[in-house]
Amino acid sequence: MTSLRELAIIIIGRNEARHLSRCILSVLKGSESVPDTQIVYVDSASTDQSVRIASAYPIDILRLKDDWFLSAAAGRYTGFLHTESRYIFFIDGDSVLFRNWLTNGIRFLKAHPEIAGTAGVVHENMLDAEGRIERIRRNRYGQRNPVEETRTLGGIALYRREALLKSGSFHPYIQVDEERELALRIRSQGYALVRILEPMAVTYGPSRETVREILRRYHGHLYTFGRTLRHCQAEGFFTRYLFERLSFITTTIAGFVVVLLATVIAVWSGLWHLILAVGVGLVILFLLLKRNRLHEIGTSLLKRFLMTWRTIQSYFTTRPLAMDTYPRDVIVVRKTGQAGG
Repeated sequence: MTSLRELAIIIIGRNEARHLSRCILSVLKGSESVPDTQIVYVDSASTDQSVRIASAYPIDILRLKDDWFLSAAAGRYTGFLHTESRYIFFIDGDSVLFRNWLTNGIRFLKAHPEIAGTAGVVHENMLDAEGRIERIRRNRYGQRNPVEETRTLGGIALYRREALLKSGSFHPYIQVDEERELALRIRSQGYALVRILEPMAVTYGPSRETVREILRRYHGHLYTFGRTLRHCQAEGFFTRYLFERLSFITTTIAGFVVVLLATVIAVWSGLWHLILAVGVGLVILFLLLKRNRLHEIGTSLLKRFLMTWRTIQSYFTTRPLAMDTYPRDVIVVRKTGQAGG
């Protein structure tokens, strides 16, 4: 039996030509201290120069086919199937890895066999339409303690392969919040997930709170939490996922119902003129007090509405599929046989 490598690194990306080279270079440097490392780039049918850029580096390259169901989870799932290692690290192609993270993360997992996966401090560089940094968000997950148990890890994380084998890897048919769905399965196996106060990565991408990005994510099916909920329901995690992640649905629906009932009562009681006047006055007062945040309020309401609508829509249109039905005849662009480190 072939002995396992120490580490496999899965880089995923779709049309990440702007950032991919920087990501791969950081991964190559970050894995220098880890002997016997395999690095795989899994491309989700990019239409830009991503594959050509990745080909300039000594890494394996796999490409998902254009007519497959494409998702970040599908890239991670495929990468998982094509690697064999004790530990596996997932990173997105628009990110840069801190040099010492892998050493620190592996050391932590070795010392804590009850922990299935770990992640560290992530900083976000938010870009404008031209790719320039317009805002920096440090410590995205707000870590304060050296070690913090968490319900889920983000897309950039280090896992113990043994835990993924027991719980199942990323579900390729889930488009959004795939990390939380995986975390529910991992936790059901008795494992824990933690964050450690070590710099891990910097991500580059647009702010998620702009109208442009909200609409892009809506049309790109990145608010399909209902699909995730259906898969969680099939696995017995319906209630846990609903309460852990989808509280925005209940609050949005409750707000809509309150407004609707108030309107009906006002019209029925004949007091609608008074209520309308008071309502308009309150709105004007609110806008005067919050005039500098009017845009933020508007985009927040738009995002909440679109997320709720897409979640409900995707829940009723999704038919859960087993992860092992996902195609495996991936396009092997290059297999290097690298040992890394």
